Amino acid sequence: MKQGVKLPNDSIVETTVHLVGDMKALDMGLRVSMKVHAPSGIEREVMEGIVEEAKRICPYSRVCML
Repeated sequence: MKQGVKLPNDSIVETTVHLVGDMKALDMGLRVSMKVHAPSGIEREVMEGIVEEAKRICPYSRVCML
């Protein structure tokens, strides 16, 4: 990982891809929702930094920290 952080084995990243827009006009886009849960071994501030980097890389993401 770019930040040099190893996520704990009990970490969970759940993603959902949404098709959004006007289907009749064929004006469609994608939105990706992510739920991130790292229950042990990593500080919240460190995880928030990782999530911010994910949002920067993936402009479709909407991340919810658990």
